[in-house]
Amino acid sequence: MAIYVDRDVYTTFEGDLELDQKGDLKLADSLETYKSVANFILRSDFGSYSPAPNVGSNLGSYIGQTNTRDVHENMETSITNSLAGKIFALTDVGADVVPMDINEALCFVNLAGTFLVSGELITVEQDRLTYSFPYIDGEPTPLVISNG
Repeated sequence: MAIYVDRDVYTTFEGDLELDQKGDLKLADSLETYKSVANFILRSDFGSYSPAPNVGSNLGSYIGQTNTRDVHENMETSITNSLAGKIFALTDVGADVVPMDINEALCFVNLAGTFLVSGELITVEQDRLTYSFPYIDGEPTPLVISNG
């Protein structure tokens, strides 16, 4: 597992900035930072972010395609390739796409590594980003799954 120590400003899933109690920009720990970067890349198609047109995962290209195992495998490859080697070590990222119905699939993005959190290095075996992916229209949206 790689060690990830970079920090950035905290952003919500939608990309909005947040302020801390003093009114300053809130900072994210390294785990939140890397999850935010992964989220940005997965919700961007190549060319949609003009400062770096090669940033993205092109999941939008799967909208309108048939919800088949071949498409799921291509999506898993696209997710892994867009994050591995650029943001995460290859061994620290994986993806699973599972059909829910004819027009929807769940995308599970598994992240691992050692992250700097509250001044200490913690090892994360598996942190998961989960998206509901529409095949007809729209964009991937977050899905919150509770452990309770």
